[in-house]
Amino acid sequence: MSGSEQPERLELRLELDRGIEPIRGRISTEAGTTVEFAGWLALAGALQRLGSSGEPVQAAEARRAG
Repeated sequence: MSGSEQPERLELRLELDRGIEPIRGRISTEAGTTVEFAGWLALAGALQRLGSSGEPVQAAEARRAG
């Protein structure tokens, strides 16, 4: 990235269910895509998928197929 380029940002909303073990909740994107997760690794995986494309893999594949 050169000095004049700005990184693309993705705004996410994280909702956590209180008092639940393991951690559980959902992440929503600006576009309205929502991914539910249960567990720390699932949270990390959801963030990675959404961060790389802005939407979960399943939604991207369905859009390409349709």
